[in-house]
Amino acid sequence: MNYDLPPGYDIYAFNVTNANSARESSEKGKMLITSGVHAREWAPPELNARFIETLVEGYNTDADITWIMDHNEVHAILYVNPDGRFISEKYPSSYWRKNLNPEGCGNGVDLNRNLDFKW
Repeated sequence: MNYDLPPGYDIYAFNVTNANSARESSEKGKMLITSGVHAREWAPPELNARFIETLVEGYNTDADITWIMDHNEVHAILYVNPDGRFISEKYPSSYWRKNLNPEGCGNGVDLNRNLDFKW
């Protein structure tokens, strides 16, 4: 099947923290949350976005969230595989999973199987 391929989407990340905290970034704990690795897994990016929304809206109203944001940075990438997501949405019967890298085995690369041993 021939697909109408997108030109390639940028990958964006959120950095959520209290920027006015007395703690410097180098003193804060770091957390990275990724979602949207597999193109047809549609729910995790939405859940990731809701989590970030909860952190932002809970700051200064929820003591636990306020402490977390004062002492940590949460980095979130909603769509690690935005090109694959495009294909998955446009051609749902394809059951697309990979990205659109033409160098992959056939049709793209399965992103979670493209890491060094013991990564």
